[in-house]
Amino acid sequence: QFGAGQHLGMLLVLVAGLILSIVMLRGAVFGKATAVTGILTNLIYLLYYPALAFGPLISIIPPVVAAPLRITWYFLIALKLFKLAKETP
Repeated sequence: QFGAGQHLGMLLVLVAGLILSIVMLRGAVFGKATAVTGILTNLIYLLYYPALAFGPLISIIPPVVAAPLRITWYFLIALKLFKLAKETP
């Protein structure tokens, strides 16, 4: 379904999201809920790669499960960024 370049690109985005979430967890700016949601989202989506071994019907499950979590994660990040923007003079 995807070429090697698309798989590599998606893998790098997911790993970057996981690293960003871990940094959020260690920092004081974003809340724990935002960080944990990001970690879970990216870990679940990373299960796509081992699921490929079981076929296309199984490999669709991780992205479908991770999609609502990803939207929630983006929403939590946006809320915090808007809040920070209001606090900045």
